[in-house]
Amino acid sequence: MQFEKREMKMRRAGKAGRAAVFCLCAGLVLGDPVKGFAWEQTEYVRRATGSNALGRPLLMAESKDLWENWVGDLGFLDGTRGDGSREKPFQISTKAQLMGLSRLAAMGMEIKEGEGTYPGDYSGSCFELTRDIDLGGMEWIPIGFYRNSSQIHSDHIPAFQGRFDGNGKTISNFRLYRPDWSHMGLFGAVRDSEITDLTVSPGHVITAGETAGILAGSVQDSVIRNVAVAGALKTAGNTGGIAGEIAGTVVENCTADHVAMDLGKGKETFAGGITGKAAGSVISDCTVNTGDSLNARIQGGGYVGGITGFQNDTDIFNAHVMGTIGGSGSQAIGGVTGGKDRQLGPGEQRPGGNVHRDP
Repeated sequence: MQFEKREMKMRRAGKAGRAAVFCLCAGLVLGDPVKGFAWEQTEYVRRATGSNALGRPLLMAESKDLWENWVGDLGFLDGTRGDGSREKPFQISTKAQLMGLSRLAAMGMEIKEGEGTYPGDYSGSCFELTRDIDLGGMEWIPIGFYRNSSQIHSDHIPAFQGRFDGNGKTISNFRLYRPDWSHMGLFGAVRDSEITDLTVSPGHVITAGETAGILAGSVQDSVIRNVAVAGALKTAGNTGGIAGEIAGTVVENCTADHVAMDLGKGKETFAGGITGKAAGSVISDCTVNTGDSLNARIQGGGYVGGITGFQNDTDIFNAHVMGTIGGSGSQAIGGVTGGKDRQLGPGEQRPGGNVHRDP
């Protein structure tokens, strides 16, 4: 995706009079399974119903692997419901179509010739959610995840690359119970993207290894705006309400409401209401609220902050944090930031600090 350069003149959190932060930190206490698709050989089938006499192309996994019995509808790529431009985004309105987007991202946002009905490179395409989607309590595979199970734990993960406009809609009711997996969230890895105007409410505790968030596991060189999340996470690594890690990214006007996190006793972990770790990024006008129940807190044995667990060359301003931050045994606790690295000096430029987006 091509982005237009945007200068963001932000003030750093932590300097007197430069951040309006309100903290209450009482936290020193505690589809039908159908076979017929393999990764190396894509097959589409037509399913006729009373309301859909022509059927729809479905993407299905047959191998006893990561994507076994995963059914994804790629019919939104047929050109009748948008062309992927900002003016006419591809429209996603069903659970099966959202599953199709997940598979498309795992394929590197590209369908090669001979792999399917709609070959092409869809990196940088625009997608719009047209309805609320209830995922029915299914075990979700993130949008931007590994192509097959042999790649899990490798350094390379195919990222979602594009613009996802939530259009004010909600994606809800999904499970992520993968204690040994990283890059967990509705989205897994996100790069060179924009995600806006979306509410995410899993309705089930997200259980993951490292790098997990309700919206996304990791986000790089992107814009996240007007996103609201709610839910609980139990992990062993970098964890945030919006994303586990962000780099070169703007997170603006986002809300993590009634979020709870438990990262266990690990000392080199980072937890924050918005993100676990932030590098070369901007976090502005964001609100975190853990709620007021006994277990409603953000806690872990490492670095815990109301906004971010660790802040590296990152600007934070106008942050609002309410609730319980931290727990017994934490390395460091902050109402806004659990830990901070070097800030930029005069005349220095932050790598990835200028985020680019379409006008």
